[in-house]
Amino acid sequence: MIEVMKPAITRKGNREFFGGFLLCLFMAASTAFPQMEPGSRATSPLPSGWTHDLAGEMVGNPAANAKVVAAATLEGLLVVLASGDGTILWRTSVGEPVAAGPLIKNGMIFLAGRGGNLYAWDQFTGKPRWGLRIQAPITVSPGFSRRQDRLLIAIPGKLLVLDPETGEIRSRSVFRGTPATSPVSCRDRILIGTTDGRLLGIHRESLRPTWEVSCGAAPPSLPTCDQNAALVGCGDSTTRFGLDKGKVKWEFRTGGRITSRPVIRANRIFAGSFDNDIYILKRKSGHLIHYRVSSHRLVADPLVLGNLFLVFPFTADILQVHTLPNLDPAGSFPVPRPESGSCSSPQAAGPATAVIGCGSGNTRLIGIPIHTLPAFP
Repeated sequence: MIEVMKPAITRKGNREFFGGFLLCLFMAASTAFPQMEPGSRATSPLPSGWTHDLAGEMVGNPAANAKVVAAATLEGLLVVLASGDGTILWRTSVGEPVAAGPLIKNGMIFLAGRGGNLYAWDQFTGKPRWGLRIQAPITVSPGFSRRQDRLLIAIPGKLLVLDPETGEIRSRSVFRGTPATSPVSCRDRILIGTTDGRLLGIHRESLRPTWEVSCGAAPPSLPTCDQNAALVGCGDSTTRFGLDKGKVKWEFRTGGRITSRPVIRANRIFAGSFDNDIYILKRKSGHLIHYRVSSHRLVADPLVLGNLFLVFPFTADILQVHTLPNLDPAGSFPVPRPESGSCSSPQAAGPATAVIGCGSGNTRLIGIPIHTLPAFP
């Protein structure tokens, strides 16, 4: 059991930092959080995987690495599990609604509340590291700089650059619009998609917006860095933009909207579309090499584990697995998801395990052992 103590608040300029055991001001309604539960097993264990019901609706995607899986509910509950078997490590309530999923980086878990509070914990112990009151709605997950030494927070009209160890704001940028995607750092640009369908390029050092492009009325997908360019689902096209000026290098149009993040492997681009197809494109030219028909439209981001390409089609009940580079079928995993709601994008919980969250109302986290497939290297 982690002892709950009253937080101390100190002021630095116009910033407020929460010290001591942070954020427990918001936890008074529930003395059960935060808590450690060593040895507590995941609910409904699978023969070769695990499941855990969150007792709430998950927001965004889970975050995962080889050690831990973190997921947050709309009501503000953060649950952290062991990646291997779904054992609960710790959980806490932030005391406010949450609008975006957590981020795991550098041994810490970061989570933003809708009310404008940002939180950081040790990933293993749940010990709070710091808290920051930004006083602006945070509706997209944090990002990290290319050098992994700065935390990037996008709020309406602003990009904040923080020290991830202390939560201190180092610099900020002003831009036009409301963020729809997490900040992505590609070389000397930070890329942000907006709710009105624009992709912004912000210079990493000066933090000045240098270009913007329109993807239509809908937000672009999360960008994928590709040397001196970025690949983005932009309207019904997969588009390769130059980082310097945002100039279109090529675009490949599909038969439906693209919301999933493009994947790069070797000299090929893999892009899923609402038209139910996964396209394989030449990296430099965008020319079509091949495509694979899926069972449903592709909304969530795919995942690559080794030589396997994992995708969860919208409203489907199976995680589809293909081998790279030609997307030959390698198998599938039936998903014991709740009756209502779709599934999140699969996340890597180690080199041979994927984790997804499925269902609305009461989301079920599912750990899937990809290494049981014969095609796994």
